[in-house]
Amino acid sequence: MRLKSKIFLAAGVSAVALTGLGTSSAQAKEMIFSIIGSPKHISNFGSNDNGILATWSKNVAKETKGDLTFKIPLTPLAPPPRLYDATKSGITDAAVQFNGFLTKRVPSIQISMLPLMFTRTDAHGVALWRTYNKFFAKGPEFKDVQLLGFFSAGGGLLCSLKDQPIDSVKTLQGMKMWSLPGFAAKGMAALNVNVTPGPAVRIFPIVSKGVVDGFNALVAGDTYSFNIIRYTKSCTMVPGGTFTPTFSVVMNKKAWSGLSAATKTSLMKASGENLARLGKIGHDDGIKQEKRFVADGKKLLPASPQFEAALRKAWQPLHEEWIASVNKMGFDGKGAYEFFKSESAKLVKEMSAK
Repeated sequence: MRLKSKIFLAAGVSAVALTGLGTSSAQAKEMIFSIIGSPKHISNFGSNDNGILATWSKNVAKETKGDLTFKIPLTPLAPPPRLYDATKSGITDAAVQFNGFLTKRVPSIQISMLPLMFTRTDAHGVALWRTYNKFFAKGPEFKDVQLLGFFSAGGGLLCSLKDQPIDSVKTLQGMKMWSLPGFAAKGMAALNVNVTPGPAVRIFPIVSKGVVDGFNALVAGDTYSFNIIRYTKSCTMVPGGTFTPTFSVVMNKKAWSGLSAATKTSLMKASGENLARLGKIGHDDGIKQEKRFVADGKKLLPASPQFEAALRKAWQPLHEEWIASVNKMGFDGKGAYEFFKSESAKLVKEMSAK
């Protein structure tokens, strides 16, 4: 019960009290927000209500002067692939959705999950928000919900449950790998690797029962969040990541319509690019978790230049596939691709200098 009380205090109506604010009008609303995965994950509440969505929800309460607060249950209100539909239908007022489950519904934002594109979490999320708004926002995507923003996790690793680290394509081809879905799983398939895709929240039984020999696309901190650290022997770091999990924060259309114009403005001020910038929380936590991973006797190894080159060659067609897919929708795929990369690189320089 302590955890439940703590989470509702941080993310629900009591967030108003935390910020020293009182509700400014009779229009004050408390809405239900559905997370995905463990409440202690850094994307949600972290270990001390300092996670990305906990911080965002407090920022919303502050910006709206208490006119809008979110109450967040401990468990998702729908299976991970169905949170977008749960929001659309009103099962929840708002939710976070892993973008890998929106591959067909929202092809444009899949650019953020192409392999070898990762820079750092806050830069990646902001670059996605800017790219979406510049190239895709006037299109039909997200037509069923109100998009509030994006945020990014860290660049994925190749992790081994065996004594042998993953140091080559040949090593990978001799293993059965679990992977996040979307481009992460496609990346494994492009290497002719036996792959079992699925949501991260369901990885524990697959790993603990020895169904696979390794896993793809998670970060060091995830081995703790999903309780698979005891089975993990090593992880290989690939420049740009094997995959970058990104997430959309969406709101039910009716719930959005019920907000005053002023509350909508304040909500979006706390969301959008400012939500993406909260990826800095994940960036800082990622550094800490990698140190913890090594301190616990696990190996964290850089990919060799030869291994990296082989991955780049095998995965380049996935980049071309994404460009072609959005071109078919009438968008400038190449322009969006180059813009995303340049914005991300520019943002890394800006953020690293602070």
